[in-house]
Amino acid sequence: MESPFLIYAGEFDSQDGPKTQEFWLRGMDFDGSQEFWNQSRQVYWLDHPTSAVGGYFRESTYFSYLTVPKAGHFVPNNNYWASWNFLNDYIQHQSLQCHAADGNCETTTAKCTYMNNCSGHGTC
Repeated sequence: MESPFLIYAGEFDSQDGPKTQEFWLRGMDFDGSQEFWNQSRQVYWLDHPTSAVGGYFRESTYFSYLTVPKAGHFVPNNNYWASWNFLNDYIQHQSLQCHAADGNCETTTAKCTYMNNCSGHGTC
């Protein structure tokens, strides 16, 4: 039986943070690795105790890779509610869940909106 796993890092972790984790992960060759890195990161919205951004993630059939904002090396201590939510998701569903109020965790739509859809110059 295969068990998916979660790799996470605090964005301010200079020892084992996203910069070093991503370098290590990009060196791995696994089925679907090209698709994994080509996908846009999704917003990980917290479900409890309030709706807030708890990180940004990508998923493959083997693992999820999550970057946790406002956290350093000790993610559960620095960002308790993000940790509580993503661990709860993995215990209950074996993957991260989209907890956005509108059900959309994609970053592309939000980016295009914030950029005013490129102000009519090109396609967002």
